[in-house]
Amino acid sequence: MEYDVAFYEVFAEEEELLRKYLPNNYDYLFTAKSIQDTATSSLPARVISIRTQSEIPENWGD
Repeated sequence: MEYDVAFYEVFAEEEELLRKYLPNNYDYLFTAKSIQDTATSSLPARVISIRTQSEIPENWGD
């Protein structure tokens, strides 16, 4: 996996605060897009944060 944590549908203000308070020793993905809008084909991180618009692909459960 490319990241430790992936945040989808994140507002700019949230990203700013998360970057400020999250530990620096992890790799994070921040995007304002939903999972399907990014066309990410494989699970990018062990921890995924989403809002209501994202649909988690079935193959990410494998």
